[in-house]
Amino acid sequence: MYLDDGLGIEQDQEMCKIVSEQVKLDLVRSGFVPKAEKSLREPTKRLVWLGTFIDTENGFYKIPENRINKMIYSIDDIISCLTGRKSVFVKKVASVVGQIISTYLVIGNLVYLMTKHLTIDVNTSASWYSYIKLSESSIEQLQFWKLYVSEVNVKHFSVDESCHSIIYSDASDTGFGGYIVEAPQNIAHGMWVESERSNSSTWKELSAVKKVLLSLVNIISGKRVKWFTDNQNVVSIVSKGSTKTVLQNLALDIFSACLKYNVNIDIVWIPRTLNEKADFLSRIVDHDDWGISYYIFQLIESLWGPHEVDWFASDHNFKLLVFYSRFWNENSSGIDAFTVDWYGVNGLFVPPVFLIPRAFESEINFLPPALHTNVDVLVDLLCESKADSTVKTYHAGFIRWKKWAVHNGISRCDILPAKSLYVALYLSSLVQNSRTASPVISAFYSIQWAHHMIGQTSPTVNLVVKNDLEGAKRRLATRIEKKEPVTPELLSKMYSSSFKEYNVMSQRIICACLLAYSGFLRVSELLNIRRCDINFELGYISIFIPKSKTDIYRDCNSVVIAFMDSDLCPVKNLKLYLLWADISPESEEFIFRNLTKFKDRYVLRKENKSLSYTHMRELFIEAFQPFVSDIKKYGLHSLRSGGATTCANLGISDRLFKRHGRWRSETAKDGYIKDSLKDRLIVSENLGL
Repeated sequence: MYLDDGLGIEQDQEMCKIVSEQVKLDLVRSGFVPKAEKSLREPTKRLVWLGTFIDTENGFYKIPENRINKMIYSIDDIISCLTGRKSVFVKKVASVVGQIISTYLVIGNLVYLMTKHLTIDVNTSASWYSYIKLSESSIEQLQFWKLYVSEVNVKHFSVDESCHSIIYSDASDTGFGGYIVEAPQNIAHGMWVESERSNSSTWKELSAVKKVLLSLVNIISGKRVKWFTDNQNVVSIVSKGSTKTVLQNLALDIFSACLKYNVNIDIVWIPRTLNEKADFLSRIVDHDDWGISYYIFQLIESLWGPHEVDWFASDHNFKLLVFYSRFWNENSSGIDAFTVDWYGVNGLFVPPVFLIPRAFESEINFLPPALHTNVDVLVDLLCESKADSTVKTYHAGFIRWKKWAVHNGISRCDILPAKSLYVALYLSSLVQNSRTASPVISAFYSIQWAHHMIGQTSPTVNLVVKNDLEGAKRRLATRIEKKEPVTPELLSKMYSSSFKEYNVMSQRIICACLLAYSGFLRVSELLNIRRCDINFELGYISIFIPKSKTDIYRDCNSVVIAFMDSDLCPVKNLKLYLLWADISPESEEFIFRNLTKFKDRYVLRKENKSLSYTHMRELFIEAFQPFVSDIKKYGLHSLRSGGATTCANLGISDRLFKRHGRWRSETAKDGYIKDSLKDRLIVSENLGL
């Protein structure tokens, strides 16, 4: 029998010596033979025991220098191998991991947290005799130990277990929440974005700890915090890390934040019943948390900026680095903007709808009481006065005018509102550098729109500016080459060449062309058709068009297409396409999507993303090129104009014709029609000559 690794401790030197002699005597009487060269009988205040240096005089543990030097040497050896052959013997990595973990008694849970990526890489090896490549994260962990092992190599006998703050956190399917017990008004809250909602509960709970920590970091910086969570995995991962990369990265983010802000977290598990307040906070859904688009912000900034503070924002819609939020968010400068003095600060105001009256209380107080109820809808109406695409175009046009004005030394006070002469000179400069009148027209209406937005008279009403625009149109006028319409004969040839039984690829272009032709559909309308927008009725189909270019008041038109007894029947071909493509009647998927080859056939991709305009145009060219002399004369608009031209030449009622094509004016409708030679000759044949 062998005895090893014994250690005795007493309060003073004399008592320690007496106990040492008594232990030696007891061992000899029991039949053991003490090995003198491996024993230390004289009392000491410093010694190395089981690879750990113990200093009772100063009250701390340390790892001896020889072990630290060996660890650093092993790390340098691995880095050298990676520099040369880009891979390293797996046993070398495992050895370093073992050396680091063996310092747990002194360094604590950090040895597990900062070796997890190394462990993940070791576990990927095929055998102990193979070579592996280390990830960037593993290399960073090696560098960490090389640089900082000496700084963390100490543990004092007496540790202050008290805490300065207590925090509870929790996560739900919709968001996260947390609060400081001693300051309950300091609440952190946020909502998951769409891509985060499908993550695991452990990811959400761990992210909640990270986000609450970063949200409250300015309050708890430099403090020891007792942190309560109702997820046991989170306690382990925050302390020791995880072999799952995504969770390990979150644990490292928490560790890095604690280092950066000098926060000491002691995380503890509690039952869910003791975490009800944090659970309630995590389930808050802030329906009033809205924001303006980047383009609107740029417009406001160009008109009245630069702004200093975003007074009503959150961590996912703030537009300025300094922002205030309803609850504490990561990087927010404060909560409750109403507690701050706004005087002298050029602030951006995008308040929740229910706070608009309070945010603009001073101005609203001067309104007649009967008008107060209209204030809530003011912001919505201003934002919806133009389509998003129009706002984007006009804003970009105004920014170009502003840059030109600044470059040419025009004072900022003459940019908005602008002087008529300066605008006329700007339009003239565009004429000199443009091949078409489009940039000049865009600039004219962009400047007009910016002035209307702030209630100022636009310089575009000046006759000099108006005549400048008309002159530009005349000088830069180009002949419009309209695309040739597709005829029923061309459709028949395309169908005969392309149709194949059970072939989804060929049926897709056939169906798309026939629907666009018979329904007078624009390409944007065609590509945005979903299966749920289509209703099959007795003798016809109805296709719901939720958003149309000419439907400015969003009446949401429906197109009806009749069943016909022919091979080119759009209804029959649509039925075949939906059947072969396996699109269920209840589906909300786009019917025209990209395809993937599966064995000997094509299937629609699962990603619910419609075909792009470019891809659709390529399919159109491929389908019709063999049957026309010059494919450049034809485009996707040829389908809409082809159907319109055929109907016009057959004498269809103008009222039905215009409604079917969803045209706003006679001029727009007539632009799609190419009159037949027979109809054009009727004019001269009926002059009475």
